[in-house]
Amino acid sequence: MFRDFLESFRKNEYWTYSTWLKFGLKYRKTSLGPLWLLVSPALFVAFLGYLFSSVNGRPLDVFMPHLAVGFITWTLISGIINTSAVIFQARRSEILQGEMRLTDLVLAETFSGFLHYLHQLVIIVVVFVLFKIVPDLYSLVSLVGVALILLNSLWITLALGILGARYRDLVEMISAVMRLAFFITPIIWIPVDGAGGVLGAFLVFNPFYHFLDLVRAPLLGAQVAPISWIVVLTITVTGLLVTQLLYKRSSRLVPLWV
Repeated sequence: MFRDFLESFRKNEYWTYSTWLKFGLKYRKTSLGPLWLLVSPALFVAFLGYLFSSVNGRPLDVFMPHLAVGFITWTLISGIINTSAVIFQARRSEILQGEMRLTDLVLAETFSGFLHYLHQLVIIVVVFVLFKIVPDLYSLVSLVGVALILLNSLWITLALGILGARYRDLVEMISAVMRLAFFITPIIWIPVDGAGGVLGAFLVFNPFYHFLDLVRAPLLGAQVAPISWIVVLTITVTGLLVTQLLYKRSSRLVPLWV
């Protein structure tokens, strides 16, 4: 797996140029072009920001940045996971040609999600400007958080793509889990300091919270909790090693399964 990823990075013409081409063609004949990527999340952040700031009993200048960073980052994470189980089924013709590595397709999907994320970062910038939030040097830690999300997206997409090619029900299971995960992850609500009980369990045992914390906390002037670093790094290392074993055993069977 690692050798194939390195080879895909070295020969990156497919997953870079094809992704740029598909991205441009998708919005070629629209009036707003890629700005359509901003419409839905911008409306979500604006309307739910005003509504849920009252529900949560938080000032708008506190809740809106929390929601903006959390929701845009969640869009990146959920987009990667939701499409992972069907990635090889959707690219069946390319796989059967025998010229594409599975890692090429994984990198293309990850790069596409990253392009969408870069466009939607404009929403976070606008919110920060409106509420006069000036990030400090510590906010650069958020870049490490984004990098870890993208690194994890490689093994998640590859592993779930292989399993999804074999077990077609997986995509429905993932969809159900992700809908639930959105509500139990602090995106439209802010966790109370020192939360315990059920609420504390939603934070400690929710991996999505820890990935969000790495990106959101530094931007909002808070320190990343040590437990978040431990959980994210553990998931990253474990996921890569397990996916390596899965890839070694099952990657050659994917053309038969799709």
